[in-house]
Amino acid sequence: MKIFSTFLAIIRLLLFALITLIVYSFLLVTNLFYKKKTLRIERGIIYRRFIIRILHYVLGTKIIVYGNEPKVSGLIVSNHRSYFDPLVILKNVLAYPIAKKEVESWPLIGNVCKTTGVIFVNR
Repeated sequence: MKIFSTFLAIIRLLLFALITLIVYSFLLVTNLFYKKKTLRIERGIIYRRFIIRILHYVLGTKIIVYGNEPKVSGLIVSNHRSYFDPLVILKNVLAYPIAKKEVESWPLIGNVCKTTGVIFVNR
């Protein structure tokens, strides 16, 4: 049984990378048609949410939400314990997340973050 779960984890990781790469490529192509940076970022936020929803399905995550997010503008602060926690929050919230500057240099993930409106800060 341990071999099967390891195999399944590897398949899910590969699907994660493949889906992220495909949608990121599609985002880059569609951004060619948007001259304004704000429109590109708004489109990126929508694509990011789409990617995250697909990834939750592929990875088999189950999320239980208690209550609703506010309908007015605001600030959501989250002290996350893993790299997966921001994906849980961004599944249901359209937002401009803030990340540490180092994330910008990560392969693929850094590029996706830049293209989808993540704000990078020095800590």
